[in-house]
Amino acid sequence: MSDQANGLFWKLRRVAAGLRQQDVASLVGISTTRYSAIERGEVQPSPLDSELIENALPPLPGRLISDLRSIEKEKPREPGKGGTVS
Repeated sequence: MSDQANGLFWKLRRVAAGLRQQDVASLVGISTTRYSAIERGEVQPSPLDSELIENALPPLPGRLISDLRSIEKEKPREPGKGGTVS
């Protein structure tokens, strides 16, 4: 998963849990500015940061995961990304 996709997934989990960026940043032990940049895919988290973020955020509800997977399957592929575009 790309940094931007990881960040978006973490944002979805954070919002679903009712947490603010500063809440997660505090749990992880990084600044809110850094966490915000990680969510936007502007900064690559260290392996430790990634692990701590994963542990700090609860999983998405099963229904939302199913919806995300179906959206991903329906999304057209970009040229050069391993898929064909009609």
